[in-house]
Amino acid sequence: MFVSNLEVLPEGYKLKQVLGIVVETVNYEITKKTLWRSINGSSSAEADPVGRGMRGLKEYAREMGANGVIGIKITTCTHGFNNGSYMYMTFTGTAVELETP
Repeated sequence: MFVSNLEVLPEGYKLKQVLGIVVETVNYEITKKTLWRSINGSSSAEADPVGRGMRGLKEYAREMGANGVIGIKITTCTHGFNNGSYMYMTFTGTAVELETP
């Protein structure tokens, strides 16, 4: 699956069809433990919010019949609650059908 944050396709790629917008939101608990793991690169794939978000975005695009997602944007926000702080990441992109080189 072709994924890009660019809104212009690289040379050789042709847009066949725009299938729609795909959105995925993931949350991530912010603790000393999770921050330490991410700094040291020892966090598991399941704990990786960017990996989870991108996998979800691609999964939704595939369900629409897409072979690419373009114009990907990631927004974040944090919220503090009595039981801890959380970061929310929202991934947005356009699911497309492409002719690839």
